[in-house]
Amino acid sequence: MNNLQEQGRTHYNRGEHRKAIELFDRAIGRTASVQLLDNRAACYEKLSNLTAALKDAKKAIQLHREAATGYLRAGKILVKMEKQKVALEIYTHGLKCIRHVGRGYELLRKAHKDLLDELSPPRSVDPLTVLPRELAEVILEYLSFRQRMNASLVSKQWAHFVRSAPNLWRHLDLSGARKKVRTSFISRAINIGRLKLTKATLSYLYDFDKTLAALIKHCPLQELVLLECGLQGFNLTNTLTPAKHLRSLKLGEGVQLVAGECRPLIDAVADRIEFFHCTLKPGTGAPLLAGVTFPSLKVFSMTLDGSTFPMGLLQKLSECMPLIESLTFTQVYGSASRHVRAIDLTSCLRLTYLDLSLPLSFPDILTLPSSLKVLKLAPTSSAEPAAVWNVVASPTATVTLPHLEELSLVARGTSLGNVICTLLEAMDNVRAKNERRHRYTITNAK
Repeated sequence: MNNLQEQGRTHYNRGEHRKAIELFDRAIGRTASVQLLDNRAACYEKLSNLTAALKDAKKAIQLHREAATGYLRAGKILVKMEKQKVALEIYTHGLKCIRHVGRGYELLRKAHKDLLDELSPPRSVDPLTVLPRELAEVILEYLSFRQRMNASLVSKQWAHFVRSAPNLWRHLDLSGARKKVRTSFISRAINIGRLKLTKATLSYLYDFDKTLAALIKHCPLQELVLLECGLQGFNLTNTLTPAKHLRSLKLGEGVQLVAGECRPLIDAVADRIEFFHCTLKPGTGAPLLAGVTFPSLKVFSMTLDGSTFPMGLLQKLSECMPLIESLTFTQVYGSASRHVRAIDLTSCLRLTYLDLSLPLSFPDILTLPSSLKVLKLAPTSSAEPAAVWNVVASPTATVTLPHLEELSLVARGTSLGNVICTLLEAMDNVRAKNERRHRYTITNAK
């Protein structure tokens, strides 16, 4: 048997695989062994008879389950048959059955590891190194400010990438905060953002005065939105005074100013802002804006929460806001404003957007500038709507709106009369003349 085995190996090394198989068959016929079965399986493998080779490998495993030879040969053949998962199962089973010592065990463990690595999903790659920089920045823009700060802690490469993108640090947005924001978080934001941080939306802060002062000192804030910031006094005015870069200021409903502090606050920022929005509470209306001049203001928005409407502001709008382009007044609830016969806005040559949601007693006649493109009228009173139609249809007022593109009228009542038809006819004539597209919305809110 040994002589036949040696002759078979000699023919195998010469490439005479069929002659080697004949000799191995004679030897196995006398006494089968794991080595002889593996030798014959190797010959079948060379002849591409993988089925016969796998059969001999399985016989070798059955003959001696604690020998690594059969498992190695079976796994190799199964890989060639493109049955990698079955081969991995064979290797796994073999590692459980054989002794964990010796060269056979090490070969089987290596074969198992190599095949497992091959079958495993590709290792995760760093998206910031694979994606184009522009696309990676767009993806990171969907993260909140806090999430971007956390992303910069992943690795040095991420920190360098995230911190080097100015767009990701321009807006400190805390509008989604549901609990108090710690000052340590703001400190980190300032350290990362620095000169890139130009807009802040603040809400639910532990130390509001300290936080805002630090932002104004270290960052060139141009836009500031204050939401749920509680009761504010003279400290807010003192803090905003040195904000030389400030161009936009929005005071939400959650900002409550103590009596007498509204006017000093407006005086402190009136000379530089271009956008201003505030909510007036009862007792802070008419005298609030008297005599105030906004030389750079382009967008003005005010919500009247039970406060008296500052009527004198509209009567002298062109003097108070010479560059005004958009004007919005909304009265949430409260008594109607004092009656004014007429208001003339024709001197506001830059005004293109006007939105008035006010009581119907204000006013009888509102003369509009020819530059107007968007007009929205929504009276908040349930009185007869005749007055609001006089805004644009009074025989004593001349209405020429050649640039009007959008008209929105909300009536509370049923008597719209012929004024609407007259108005729409006038607008249609303008549209026919200038070949412009217009959008009209008329709602009868009963």
